[in-house]
Amino acid sequence: MYSNSLGKKKFLDYGSKQDGTAKVRLSTSLSKGEKEATDARKEKIKEALAALNIPYDSDTVPNIAVLGSGGGLRATLALCGTLVELQDQNLLDCIMYLSGVSGSAWCMSSLYKAENWTERLKELEKHQCETLTQRHFDFEAAANAVLDAASDENYSLTDFWAYFVVHKMLKQLDDTTLSEHRRSSESGKNPYPVYAAVNEDTYKEDLEGTWFEFTPHEVGIPDLGAYIDTKYFGSLFENGQMVEEKEEKNICYLQGLWGSAFASKQVITREINGELDQFRVRMTEYAGDAEVYNFSSEPTISLIDAGLAINCAYPLVLHPKRNVKLILSFDFSSGDPFMTLRKAADHSEKHGIKFPNIDNINSEDKMNPSGCYIFRGKDAPTVMHFPLFNKHNCQDKIAEYKQKFDTFKIKYSNEDIEQLLIAAKMNVVNAQQKIWEEIERAVAPSS
Repeated sequence: MYSNSLGKKKFLDYGSKQDGTAKVRLSTSLSKGEKEATDARKEKIKEALAALNIPYDSDTVPNIAVLGSGGGLRATLALCGTLVELQDQNLLDCIMYLSGVSGSAWCMSSLYKAENWTERLKELEKHQCETLTQRHFDFEAAANAVLDAASDENYSLTDFWAYFVVHKMLKQLDDTTLSEHRRSSESGKNPYPVYAAVNEDTYKEDLEGTWFEFTPHEVGIPDLGAYIDTKYFGSLFENGQMVEEKEEKNICYLQGLWGSAFASKQVITREINGELDQFRVRMTEYAGDAEVYNFSSEPTISLIDAGLAINCAYPLVLHPKRNVKLILSFDFSSGDPFMTLRKAADHSEKHGIKFPNIDNINSEDKMNPSGCYIFRGKDAPTVMHFPLFNKHNCQDKIAEYKQKFDTFKIKYSNEDIEQLLIAAKMNVVNAQQKIWEEIERAVAPSS
């Protein structure tokens, strides 16, 4: 039940422990772990609302979600800057869910290694910047990781992409696991994280079951109500029962899966071929030839970067059980600043999900967008949409910013990082009052 656009893997069932045996959980409800984590987070949210003097109904506080789009390292850095500014404006503690696609998922998975990351954001922002500008790609670590992965019968180029290309971009090979992030998700100190991928074979038609979600507690298909314990992602199951437990996939691998579509297939192919050439030259230092591909005739599902479907994970936060009433969507895309909104609206209409009307976007805003748009609808969540590069933080240089911070820009200087962070933070500063007002509207006690 996992792979990416670079190679398919066998379809496997996954599950959670029940009576000592790992099983698939079939249910439309949220996991026990998520329920407990969000209950703990709700107490933090109440404290934040009280500190802002925002009245609320203590029994029915609606949930607020922050979405970070894909966009390579541009999105990684921009989401970090956005979160720092949300915290500085005393808004981050009002957020229940944080969901990311591609480059935003890279940022999130790095932050959640720290149990109290919302309290250490500026320190972690500095660390991230130093990592990108000062650390170096570790070829030996990448080679060893690929060789270890090659021993698995389900090895694919997903592994190579993750350990060589994504690792090279992020300047770190994160061998922790997603299930280890439970501590930082359950304390109530941080928003609850949701990561996204989609089924390569169904995303173009937007069929039911296309969207997959990853949380520290479960991985699953919300549309179909089928989930597995994240700890067993990678283990072999038959008929819903675990028959062979395997090591959980690490964060670096998942970063490769989540971020496989930030560039064109031509660029991806070029990067992999370049790294393969270096790998072949130096391979004799580590091992001889290895048979690493598995061409199985068994049913397969190929998971890919959700950005190919919708570059923000709207379908996951719109899950009815998550009760999200306000969405802050920070769009770090390089193209049409309203494409994610239109795709989310189309998806919602097709699947009978309430979504606000977005038809009032002016055509001229496509090339010269504002920094904040607000869309409200009857019985639908309010969406606040924030294009990264806009006429407020870039003035008349939007095209220059887009060109400078291209999606496949893999080297950032300190000056580049500072300029990008300023732009991202300015979006929050400029919209602070509007965000505050929409939070107040969302949580206002019913009359």
